[in-house]
Amino acid sequence: MNITATGASAALPHRGGYGNLILTGTFAGNTVNVEHQYGDGEPWIQQDSTLGTPIELSSAKAVPFLTSKCMVRLNVSGGTAPDLDFRVVTLEMFQRRAG
Repeated sequence: MNITATGASAALPHRGGYGNLILTGTFAGNTVNVEHQYGDGEPWIQQDSTLGTPIELSSAKAVPFLTSKCMVRLNVSGGTAPDLDFRVVTLEMFQRRAG
């Protein structure tokens, strides 16, 4: 997903478990906070990394996180119009398989 404005982005689905948030591009002085939502109408909540610290970025990074099934979005603020690319990847190698 490409983000070219400040404020809340559109949301991407995460099916649960370990994920990797990948953010690249031009930040234009902005700080990017990662948020998740567990269901329609539920509040958006700050997402922590697997280290337990809030995910707040001001440069390109890939950040691991762990959460149940949810929607993930970015909240961009503090600068001018960014040009960011945002992906959420489920880390299959860490998923526990039943069977």
